[in-house]
Amino acid sequence: MKSQNFKPMFLSMIALGGAFAAGAANATVIKLDVNGDGIKDLRFTNHIKLKLFTSKFSYEVEGLNGATVSAGGPLAFGNLIGASTDFDANNMLAAYSHQNWYAGVGCGPKASTNGSCHSGSWNNGFSDVSGYLGFALASGDDTFYGWANIAMNHAGAATIIGTAVETCANTAIGAGSAAAGCNGVPPAEVPEPASLALLAAGFAGIGAMRRRAAKR
Repeated sequence: MKSQNFKPMFLSMIALGGAFAAGAANATVIKLDVNGDGIKDLRFTNHIKLKLFTSKFSYEVEGLNGATVSAGGPLAFGNLIGASTDFDANNMLAAYSHQNWYAGVGCGPKASTNGSCHSGSWNNGFSDVSGYLGFALASGDDTFYGWANIAMNHAGAATIIGTAVETCANTAIGAGSAAAGCNGVPPAEVPEPASLALLAAGFAGIGAMRRRAAKR
């Protein structure tokens, strides 16, 4: 099993402001090679959509090149990730919406006041949440299991803290397990990316974008 720690990168609203001011949809994508074989395994996407009265944000993870990710909410430290884990092609971790219309109620269409909605498998309302996402990498007839440690704050910003992959094929790994070798052979080191991965255009940010667009 091999593990990595990443240096988070802040994705500033100032740098992205031009695209949002135009009211266009935008997405930030981070692809990870979690086992160092040169093939991207996971894709984290931060979707943002801004209109005059509506701001939407979502944070999704997908498996690439045959990889799959654990379904449902965050796994706790020590939870086994293996053949009995429920895996899927993708997982919508969180989605937030803020809108302000002139008629109606709540978060539905034409809400009369500021309506704030949230959903997603990892969503914890507007509270902080952290835990482990399991994943499975296919290699011929074998499967290699691993985890990604993710933290999300109350505004929907998400940080990928680190990952680990079990190097013994078809062997479960405990979420958060420290690095260890397979059959006494230490794992090879995986180069640390130059920068990764705070997708910080969360709910607080899209509220600011909505106000900016309304002034135009």
